Amino acid sequence: SKPQKLTFDGQHIWVVNNGDDSISKIDQEGNLIGTWNTGGGARGIAFAENHIWVTNSLDDTLSRFTLSGDKVADYPTGTLPGDVVYDGEGIWVANRTDKTVTKYGIEGQHLGTFHIGNTPNSLATDGKGTVWAAHSAEGLVSKLVVEDVTISTYPVGNAPEPIIFDGDNLWVGNALSHTIMKIGLDGQQEAVYESHGREPNALLFDGENIWSANQFDHNATRLSRDGELLGTYSVSTLPRTLAFDGENIWTSGCWETLLYRLDLEGNSVSPVETEGAGPIVLFFDGENIWAANAHSDSVTKFSTEGRPEGNFSVGDVPIAFAEEGDNIWVANWREHTVSKLSKTGEDLGRFDTGRLPYGIAYDGENIWTANSMDGTVTKLSLDGEMLATYPVGAAPAKIIPVNGEIWVTLTSDDSIVKLTP
Repeated sequence: SKPQKLTFDGQHIWVVNNGDDSISKIDQEGNLIGTWNTGGGARGIAFAENHIWVTNSLDDTLSRFTLSGDKVADYPTGTLPGDVVYDGEGIWVANRTDKTVTKYGIEGQHLGTFHIGNTPNSLATDGKGTVWAAHSAEGLVSKLVVEDVTISTYPVGNAPEPIIFDGDNLWVGNALSHTIMKIGLDGQQEAVYESHGREPNALLFDGENIWSANQFDHNATRLSRDGELLGTYSVSTLPRTLAFDGENIWTSGCWETLLYRLDLEGNSVSPVETEGAGPIVLFFDGENIWAANAHSDSVTKFSTEGRPEGNFSVGDVPIAFAEEGDNIWVANWREHTVSKLSKTGEDLGRFDTGRLPYGIAYDGENIWTANSMDGTVTKLSLDGEMLATYPVGAAPAKIIPVNGEIWVTLTSDDSIVKLTP
């Protein structure tokens, strides 16, 4: 009773019946061939590689049946699994409570679970590695691509946000662990060091040492690459950003009216007055310092001496920068867009990306954004066209390309992800 979904195996129609937790096989004249029990809350059904796959929403399982109706195995899913589809290579399940999708191999092996930020009510595939998820409550659909990349996940500390590369290793700041991790390009932890300040929300490499902006101690710390504390320095209130112009370290916070500076020994250099409100992020493009003004939806360009050289409008809550040749890209967090500017401030376009883009990077060919609300990373062309969206995990934050691979911190999953094309 209460048939929910249909699938076709090339000869017969299969029906999943939610009312009595069963599947039925019907020939093309409508004759019932047989009915077999499933798990609790039978919901979705798909045909793949001579088997029938059924989601059991009350048991949180995926069942595999032969075409004779014999159950082969049950596989654990996320919470409240619903729709299931086959993309030509793997099985995808929509986990509605978790707001995730899970991929399985044709033998039932778990290939990954991906946060997508919204409830996936139904799935569709083009059979070539792209899966679409419909989100009824939000009135949205998501396009998910996994087949052209390998996604690897590695555990780190609690609430990782900043990630940088020193030429040899990655460094990750774990905001709620109050630690800084040194990680090899194989994803393995090399060392864990105290940040010597609460909530290290920004990291910087000055060519020799690692700097950390520690938000709730209102200070910056300088560490050797062996983790030795070299100095602790008072900076802005609630510092959330660091930039290095070749001579001085710059820092600020979203409630500041000044940009603070230190030399490489930690000595204070005269601060610079802001031009916009809420300089939440600073960025050095090789010639100038840029400030993203979260409260006035603008970016300001400064000379390294601190002279303002332009204030330019962007989207709602600019929060991250990337440099691409003669252009600057800005992630507009609350607007779900990116802005493209020339380095002289000319507006070259504003383009849609995922929701709440928190990090942005340029890999030499494309622009990448980490979409904190959707649990995805988006790849855009230099013309702003969306090329792909990859599910990565919960609350992606900062993003960095290294040697052709893309690394992303996942603040809510306490992990980092590597995307390898």
